[in-house]
Amino acid sequence: MLHVKSITYERVTQQSFEKAQKFIWEQCQLHYGDKIMPERYEALQKRIAKEMSRPECCAIFIALNEKDEVVGVIALSDYDDRIEAIKGRYESKEAAEMSRCYVHEAYRRCGIGVRLFELATSFAKEKGYSMLYLHTHYFLPGGFMFWSAMGFSITLDEGGVWQTVHMERLVEQSALCYA
Repeated sequence: MLHVKSITYERVTQQSFEKAQKFIWEQCQLHYGDKIMPERYEALQKRIAKEMSRPECCAIFIALNEKDEVVGVIALSDYDDRIEAIKGRYESKEAAEMSRCYVHEAYRRCGIGVRLFELATSFAKEKGYSMLYLHTHYFLPGGFMFWSAMGFSITLDEGGVWQTVHMERLVEQSALCYA
């Protein structure tokens, strides 16, 4: 049985960025594979680097096992109104976007995702965001159910091949449960 006490959490710094980024790419490959074109991975890489250069409004948190290996990650950034389907929904500087929440398969259902979410939400409170936004896909293992348990509700279900669902919750809102 996994001992969650051996997991440590930290905000990603320039020193730990490469390790966090490697984990993110591994998880992206695992979950999306060839569904995403190489250009999209390049754009995502640039976006993550941009977020790391803006610590006043963006943060990445990681969970590390006893071997100092990344076993979980979550990112939070100011929402930039880039998604056409929800364009104009959030006022500037109001919403923070949760993204890239991954927990290694061997470490799931141990509270790691919840703790990463709590760290990101605390950062959002500290920075004055009032709304948390995210989008997920029904085909991602556990994603939709996790976000629902964290108190997010659907604002738009796009369906389609990508099974994209947009969700939000207030920063000050409590999670529904921690199952």
